[in-house]
Amino acid sequence: MKLCIIGPDKRTQTNLRLLAAAKESFDSVLYVPYSAISISIKDSVRVFYKNINMAGFDAVITRIPKSRSLFGYLITNTLNTYSPINPEAYVITSDRFLMLDMLKRKGLNVPNVYFIDSVRSALDLIEKKEITFPLSMRMPEIDKSMMIANEKKEARTMLGALKTFQKPVYIEELKNETFTEAYVIGEQVVAAFRKKPKEWNDIFSGKGKSKAIEPSKTIEKAAVAAASVINTNFAVVRIIEKNNIIFDINLCPDLMGAIRETGVPVDRLFLKYVAKCALEKKESMTWVSRIFGEAKSRMRGMFE
Repeated sequence: MKLCIIGPDKRTQTNLRLLAAAKESFDSVLYVPYSAISISIKDSVRVFYKNINMAGFDAVITRIPKSRSLFGYLITNTLNTYSPINPEAYVITSDRFLMLDMLKRKGLNVPNVYFIDSVRSALDLIEKKEITFPLSMRMPEIDKSMMIANEKKEARTMLGALKTFQKPVYIEELKNETFTEAYVIGEQVVAAFRKKPKEWNDIFSGKGKSKAIEPSKTIEKAAVAAASVINTNFAVVRIIEKNNIIFDINLCPDLMGAIRETGVPVDRLFLKYVAKCALEKKESMTWVSRIFGEAKSRMRGMFE
């Protein structure tokens, strides 16, 4: 079987590990920088690399950051091949409010987040007694626009700065509490860390004093459920342990820390899972093609 790994020009240590592990499960492996890929919709939608149609792979692993979510969606939606990350997952995780809304609608616990269309309405919100500080505030399209306000005066000043952009604002109540990072492959959590953040914004980046753990059944169930909601078979799910709050889902996680600190070969487990699913899809398509071929032959015989 043939595998394609799509990632950045500069190969990370995680991507190098995946390339090495892939050779144990696949006959051939190709690494393609996403900067070298083109997608054409002239006649039909196709994905090309160096003028080569990429439809011939049995599986594709997309190591694509959130900033290129649309690209991830287009690639996985166009290639008729197995991908552990389904196209919808890229769309859902591209926007934090959309992702949390989807999780909440499926009965999972999420942080308290407000989508506010104007700074004026945001100013009205922070005056209400039911909102709890500290708060993070940011514009939906720009992750780097996030600011943290510890009290009302700071919030007013920050909203004044955001007002010039005339964009909607996300306001989120922060929890500086212990969280778990669960590495989900299929319907299992194969590795996990417990982390204690030092700063209020550590949970966004996954920073904090960490310890490898065996996650509780409750945490494992919540992590697998969260991955299922956004339609991915591979992710790192960040969960605030108090009340099992799903805080974030990362489709392109670093694996080196998990491999080094837990001793679990996450890369090999992931590649074996991808190979198994790719083979199942290939055999299923072969079986369907054979059935349709036989039916076509019988129909032809009836009219001869």
